[in-house]
Formats: sequence, structure tokens, C-alpha cells
Amino acid sequence: MTKRFALPSVLFIGWLVVMTLVPFGIIFGMSFLKSGAHGSIEFVPNLENYARTFQLLYFKALLKTVWMSGVATVSCLCIGFPVAYFLAKSSGRFRVVGMMLLFIPFWTNFILRVYGMVSVLGSNGALNEFLLWSGIIQEPLSILYTPKGVYLGLIYNYLPFLVVPIFSALETTNLVCGKGPSAASTSTRAPSTMLRMRSTSPPKSACPGVSTMFRRKS
Repeated sequence: MTKRFALPSVLFIGWLVVMTLVPFGIIFGMSFLKSGAHGSIEFVPNLENYARTFQLLYFKALLKTVWMSGVATVSCLCIGFPVAYFLAKSSGRFRVVGMMLLFIPFWTNFILRVYGMVSVLGSNGALNEFLLWSGIIQEPLSILYTPKGVYLGLIYNYLPFLVVPIFSALETTNLVCGKGPSAASTSTRAPSTMLRMRSTSPPKSACPGVSTMFRRKS
């Protein structure tokens, strides 16, 4: 059994090193070099690039990135946790359809999903066309290239990355009543114990999805 999986393991680790660690190593090495004219690189080792990161301009950009990531993560948690709970609790056709709708975005390239948002939120997009047609607004809304558009794009693109880990965590906890081998044991617990389980389980179940999503956006 060990020999059977030895070659695939070596190939996987080799692929991981070549496609991940080597590019990061090249970028790390280039960070100590100097930028030349017309975007060229001068092989002159220095620390100017790292010293520039302490400038106020880059510090503000870092704080803005962390703030937007936090707001988008909290927004996705408010939307994604009920969805994950519903999927974990449901069964049959509703569960199959919900899982299909959840994984369909993973079948599409990230760039294509972003351009899809442009066609929906643009000045001549589907949303503005509908609002103008219905008479709700008199002129197109400016959503793209604004903080609101960025938040919507982050939520749209990264919501599945939060729902999937939370759904997997809920499947292995006592949060969903009537499912799994723990359902019988939870039915005999005292009401205070059940209330404590319900109040403490959601944050623990949400940790995998929240951490995964925040790392991706940051």
C-alpha cells in the first residue's frame, strides 16, 4: 500500500514545489534587486524596496486592504452561514440543487466571473437597465469602480469559499438536529446543555470558512 502511493506522492510534492515554491522564490529574490528604465531589472542587491514599504502611501493601502477584507468577510458570513446551515440540514432534491448552485461558480474562471459582474453592474448593465425600465431611477447608478462595487465583487466571488468549509464543518457537528449518529445523544440532553451547544457551535463551525476567505482576499 505504501509503495503504491509513493510515486503519486512524490509527483504531487514535486509539482507543488515547481509550481508554487519556485515562483515565490524567484519573486523573493527579485525583491532585493533594483528596477531599471522601462521596467527592466538591474542585478544590484539592495533593500530599497523593503524600505519603501514603510512609506505612508503603502501603509494606507495595506490598512484599506485589511478593512475591505474584513467587511467583505463579515458580510459573506452573514449570508453564507444560513446557506451552509440550510444545505447541511436539507436532504434529497433541495440538497442536490443547492450543492450544484454552490459549486457552479468553481467551474468558471475567476476573470470570467469578474467580467460577468461588469455586465450586470455597469452603466448599461442588466441592473441599471432593469431599474431604468421599472422607473425606480432616472439615471444609471455608478456602481463599478466604487467601494460598493468592490464589496459586491468580493462577496460574489468569495462567498462559495466560505460556504463550503462551513458546510463541511456542520456535517460533522451536533448543530444540525436529526442528522448523524449524534442525533440520538443530543435528544436526551438537558435544555440548558442544548442551548449552550447551539450558542457555541456556530462560531466554531464558521472558523474554517472565515479564515479561508480572509486569507484569499488579503
